[in-house]
Amino acid sequence: MFQPQNIRLFLLAALFSLLSNLGAQEVITGLPSNPIIAKEAKKLQHSNLKENTPPLRLPFIEDFSSYIGYPDPAKFLDQQAFVNNTYPINPPSVGVVTLDALNQYGEIYAHANSTGFFADTLTSNFIRLDTLFAPYKAIRIQDSLYFSFYYQPGGGSASYPIVQWERIGNQPESSDYLYLDFGYTQDGVTTWTNVWSTPGVSLDQWINNDPLHLTYFKQVLIPITDPVFLKDSFQFRFRNVASLEDQGIVGWSSNVDQWHIDYIRLDVNRTHQDIYPNDIAFVKGATAVLTPYQYVPWSHYHSGLLKDKFTNVMSNLSNTTRNASYKYHVVKNHTNAIYTYTCNNENIYPYYNNGFQQYSFHANPNVEFSITYDGQDSALYTITHIQKIDGYSGDINLFNDTIVFQQRFLNFFAYDDGTAEAGYSLYNTNPQPKSYVAIKFDLQHPDTLKAVDIWFNRTFNDESVVPFSIMVWAMGDNQKPGAVIDSFPAQLPQYADQFLDFVTYVLERPVPLTGSFFVGIMQDHNTQINIGFDQNSDARPYFYYKTANYWAEPILKGAPMIRPLVGKLYTSGVIDYQTEIPFKLYPNPAIQYNIYIEIDSDECDELYPPYFFIYDMMGKEIKRGEVNHSVKAISIENLASGPYIVKLVTRNGRKSVQKFIKY
Repeated sequence: MFQPQNIRLFLLAALFSLLSNLGAQEVITGLPSNPIIAKEAKKLQHSNLKENTPPLRLPFIEDFSSYIGYPDPAKFLDQQAFVNNTYPINPPSVGVVTLDALNQYGEIYAHANSTGFFADTLTSNFIRLDTLFAPYKAIRIQDSLYFSFYYQPGGGSASYPIVQWERIGNQPESSDYLYLDFGYTQDGVTTWTNVWSTPGVSLDQWINNDPLHLTYFKQVLIPITDPVFLKDSFQFRFRNVASLEDQGIVGWSSNVDQWHIDYIRLDVNRTHQDIYPNDIAFVKGATAVLTPYQYVPWSHYHSGLLKDKFTNVMSNLSNTTRNASYKYHVVKNHTNAIYTYTCNNENIYPYYNNGFQQYSFHANPNVEFSITYDGQDSALYTITHIQKIDGYSGDINLFNDTIVFQQRFLNFFAYDDGTAEAGYSLYNTNPQPKSYVAIKFDLQHPDTLKAVDIWFNRTFNDESVVPFSIMVWAMGDNQKPGAVIDSFPAQLPQYADQFLDFVTYVLERPVPLTGSFFVGIMQDHNTQINIGFDQNSDARPYFYYKTANYWAEPILKGAPMIRPLVGKLYTSGVIDYQTEIPFKLYPNPAIQYNIYIEIDSDECDELYPPYFFIYDMMGKEIKRGEVNHSVKAISIENLASGPYIVKLVTRNGRKSVQKFIKY
């Protein structure tokens, strides 16, 4: 973990050679946008935060364990970095702040390029380095003032030996730097001094060079020895330099060069040996109580989906063995306490030479409660895990001693945890490419598929706004997709806005289902459609892809973020396909070489124009294109005589359909 530190991942060279014979391969790219940060940006517009936050006092401690999204505005001035608990590998405590290539709105910086650009900045509020307040006295250099933090480069793997296709994030190259500056303001002018920096580095190297293979984060300890910083306006800031890559592939350019920072401490009376904070902490967030799903519709829950054990990752950051207690408690629907788990106290040994807590009753407690379907539409089980140092009051951070998971039972199936660390797509170089992704789900009773939730990641300049089809398959041979039950062509990627992570595609007709089925997408072009990919879950046994004549098993660890919605349709993220976009289609019947689509000029967005699709009466797509003018001429010279269907689709999910006849 540490020592006293739309993500780019192709397969290994051997896999390259194998897959190149097929003309296709799985691809993971970084996130070119961050819906969580986009959501926070919207919140900030409506917040009542004071612009002039009072200066902070010592000690300054921030381990990013108690929230997700923007950095705490009471401690930090800017909103470019991203607080999360899903990108880092084994941090000192749950939660880090990540600097990457995305701005405060969750999008790739407009000035991004492939040669190197300054990206995120994390700037503290003013900190009082002129005065101590308990006891009240002036701070002097002799007070031994130290600033410390842990950092980690992105692109690592939690497995050892290292597994290439289990990496999370993107490693900064040697030209991609992380900087730390100290500053102060005097007479309205802020002066910054660079005090530390590091070039991009491989996390693999750290782990391989550590005989115990525990160095996932490194700690940096910096003494403040210049009196110029002993002011009431002291600040620190982290900055990173990033560089985009696209490999010449449309839809590739995305988020890159992540740095994770954790456990920032600034205080007096420290020494160069003060590298072991008196703290025990959870290292990872709480997990679902289900397996293999993260979420299932309430009426499809059964006891076979309940895990046998929880997995807790716990650490003792100090250099002294501590005696710790652990418990978890379960509450249904906010008020009904249904179970509390308790066990004996046990020693937790220092991480730096022992690793994580191994005592099974704390690290892997049994799931000793039951969940029973009650006939309602939904249910919520809140599981809270708590560990504490027994008989010791010196734990410097209690926030990281508690983690919570809310197990929701609604109307959808999901293998993913709701957060995308990367984007999943298929790169198909065949002359007439058709690529499929299919995910398996099991029903407990006959039901009806009403909609599909999909998390699409933006690509740089929205290069991946191209059509796809939603597909539904029956169970086939060898537990792989079989016959097509139904398909819904002419879809367009929609993107999470400030309030949504997933986008809900309401199907044009319900699909009755029984037993096991598959849901996924099909694309017939080479532009990468960037599906959200949860790299902290592993759905490889339950999804397949096809780029040739057979279904292949995935190699890349993760879960494509596609969720079928069954039964009663309720969701906050519905894209309503019943809201039509009005358009005129003429002449009809068509006896000339062209037909014309006429739409209101307000609907004709230059950046995101509507798409048109023409189908024959068998549902075969004949023609497609953009409606980039209020009157669009479409050649039908080569169409055979007969009836046809024209579908118009906008970027926000509105659809309209008309028929015409060619004579």
